[in-house]
Amino acid sequence: MKKLVLFVAALTFVLVLSACGEEANPCGEGTHLVGNECVLIDDQNNNQNPAPTGIVCSDETGLHTVPGMFTISSWLSWRFIGGHIVTDPDNAWIQEYGAAIFNVHTVPQHPWQGSFTTTGMFLEKGCEYTFVFTLRTEAPNIKQDVIVFGENVSGVNFFEETVDLNTESTQYSFIVVPETSDYVSTGVYFGNSVGMVIIEGVEIQRGPISGE
Repeated sequence: MKKLVLFVAALTFVLVLSACGEEANPCGEGTHLVGNECVLIDDQNNNQNPAPTGIVCSDETGLHTVPGMFTISSWLSWRFIGGHIVTDPDNAWIQEYGAAIFNVHTVPQHPWQGSFTTTGMFLEKGCEYTFVFTLRTEAPNIKQDVIVFGENVSGVNFFEETVDLNTESTQYSFIVVPETSDYVSTGVYFGNSVGMVIIEGVEIQRGPISGE
């Protein structure tokens, strides 16, 4: 009987410790907290597009806002910063809807404090890349604009531009011919104004340099 009581007490203690170790996930289902960023659980291994061993500028296209597609997007890790400035951050990623949605209710000090970005794509010198952002807004939470950008992880800026949002899907394209081979950081800064941005696609197209 004494052994049974000790066993029950020990089991209760283990259960209490287990319960204490469980904390509410501030990022919502399907994501977890890494530092101050909400990261898709599918990307928790931070897999990246491996650096190619040789220059191959074959045509390739990847849609990157929806994880799990059998393209170069499968190597990308998207990061979301700014859960405190958007409505319902738990449901920012809606895979069935095919978009990432951020409804900004508070403008932070810097636009990048609300962002959806990745550093997982490797750009190869000698190739040409076209970045295509498909974006829109929606009533009644009309958002005027967002900032789209692309730079390598060494800090070389390729493009950074404020683009207007429409209620109809609109594409914005930028051509990049990198002078060095490196990973690229790209995405959308949405902390510049209130309202809803719907990111329907961020596409990177690779091919030979035009005219060569």
